[in-house]
Amino acid sequence: MQITQFSSKVQELYHQIQQRVQAKIILQDNGRQEDWLAFDQSGHKRDHTGNIYLEMAQSSNPDFTLAHELRHIQMEMSNFAEISFPITTTKPDFDQQLQATAVSLLGSVEHVLIMQQQRAAGEITNQVKSDFIAGLAQKVEPETPATAQYFVFRILMLLDALTFSEGQDWNHWEKLYPQSWSAASFLYQSMTKRLTANAFAVRRQEVNLLSEFNQLLHKQHYQDLPYTDFVAIAPILGERQLRLTLEQVFKIKHAEFLDRQTNQRAFILIGNNDQQSVGTLNLQQLDPTQYQRLYQINVQDFLKAQQIHYLMRT
Repeated sequence: MQITQFSSKVQELYHQIQQRVQAKIILQDNGRQEDWLAFDQSGHKRDHTGNIYLEMAQSSNPDFTLAHELRHIQMEMSNFAEISFPITTTKPDFDQQLQATAVSLLGSVEHVLIMQQQRAAGEITNQVKSDFIAGLAQKVEPETPATAQYFVFRILMLLDALTFSEGQDWNHWEKLYPQSWSAASFLYQSMTKRLTANAFAVRRQEVNLLSEFNQLLHKQHYQDLPYTDFVAIAPILGERQLRLTLEQVFKIKHAEFLDRQTNQRAFILIGNNDQQSVGTLNLQQLDPTQYQRLYQINVQDFLKAQQIHYLMRT
């Protein structure tokens, strides 16, 4: 797959982003041929040299699919909080469920901003809208008693649809998916209420979305998902917070889950304000006195010693 196969506008975007990342962006066909559009038709990963391998389907609109993924790469360069999954529940299927749903939810926050860029660039044509509607119809069956087990999947798909449509019902979605539509609409409205292209605002909405999704599942009698421990989202701190003692900003938690690096019960660092993990800690079993000593260290020194990456709030 060569960049010359795409429109001049997409070629220009490709070269701009490749220049910014200072690495090669290598285009690859993922083997899928689909006559519709969906957000999962493309993805990318880096190798050990920093080169980016961008895989994409042969969709109904390759220009849109490539431009969309290029904008994901562009967002990664914009200094947003890093997401990681440093612990394990020791249940591979549950780990996969947690990570897949978290990635989808956090991706929806990103998609709100990416779709704003694509609209501004004129990349959302009537045909693109039509193809996206067709893609959702391919993936999501209408709600019936026989498809009740797909409730969570439908919410995630409809949430992405809402980021595409700016909250509009483009194809009788409320009628086709009444329960899922209601849940996804609530999440969308909450997610976009104070969302701006600012790292602190994005992180705040990411944490809120994970929490609200979990509350929604709880109301529907689904198992609670331990996103607060399982998903680590890098902190964004002001200069004053860095000078405070650790106990004023964070708490140390001895989690029930295991650290993937040590295979021992994980010590994780939790934000006092939002109760979200920011990463795992290299600590051994602590007695109360040791806890108190750690809590008196200032935040900046502690994060540096534990090699926890953070962003400065601007």
